[in-house]
Amino acid sequence: MPRSYFHDSFEYYGAQWTEDFFKEFQARRGYDLRLQLPALLGEGPEEMVSRVKGDYRETISDLHLAFIQRWTAWAHGHGSISRNQAHGAPGNLLDIYAAADIPETEIFGATEEKNIPLNKFSSSAAHLTGRKLASSESFTWLTEHFQTSLSDVKQAADYLFLSGVNHIFFHGIPYSPADAPWPGWQFYASVNFGPQGGLWHELPEFNKYVTRCQSMLQSGMSANDVLLYFPVYDAWQTPGNLILPNPLPKAFTSAALTLWERGYAFDQLSDQFLAKARCVDGRIMLPGGGLPCCGGAEMRSDA
Repeated sequence: MPRSYFHDSFEYYGAQWTEDFFKEFQARRGYDLRLQLPALLGEGPEEMVSRVKGDYRETISDLHLAFIQRWTAWAHGHGSISRNQAHGAPGNLLDIYAAADIPETEIFGATEEKNIPLNKFSSSAAHLTGRKLASSESFTWLTEHFQTSLSDVKQAADYLFLSGVNHIFFHGIPYSPADAPWPGWQFYASVNFGPQGGLWHELPEFNKYVTRCQSMLQSGMSANDVLLYFPVYDAWQTPGNLILPNPLPKAFTSAALTLWERGYAFDQLSDQFLAKARCVDGRIMLPGGGLPCCGGAEMRSDA
């Protein structure tokens, strides 16, 4: 059987409904959404609009999480595991990453530190659940075709390792027929690591470097200093569009970047994992392991 089944980033554009949504909403939120449609569309008292939109967004998140959980169970039933990219989803990203056997992030264009809060959801999910692997769709959109050097690729790989990734997937090596004229078929969204992409002959040396790094990272345990709470409800209860892909509150991203810039190692955690946290013999214990001490590790969303 295949080693794993893969669910790519959430790109279900315009997906904001399902035929049994009213039923699911009432079962999960406890009231009939059909009686609150004006508030859902932004009409009425601000508090009511925020509450109804927040409940709607939480229900969308619940349904997508249930899909990933059921899909993972299906994969297990067929002798395989699941690998999932949760980013792009209008849901609680950490919980959705954690529902798969291998949570996977990607490089969102250039390797910019501003993306660290989004990148660290996948590795945080792996650490909180005790998963061995946190993977990445690597080098997507890194530069234009035939303009990427291996030094660019190494810098991007180092960025991923620092964000907690320990299992790199190349993106990509496009299929090209042997009789296609040079430079062969290209895929629009990635560096071409194939035989006609310009990096093929030197790639084994880079792969040796990645192998050494990943061997070390996969053999160890995470040892982060801080738990950073992800206040997804702050985003869900804001006005605006019904669907909020990657709902990251500004206070959360600001706190994450402050920790990063000051050299603190941290994992991000959701309400689900916060409820599971226990203090045992002076250590914060979560399903995937512990943090150094209850007094030294912090749980916060902003300064």
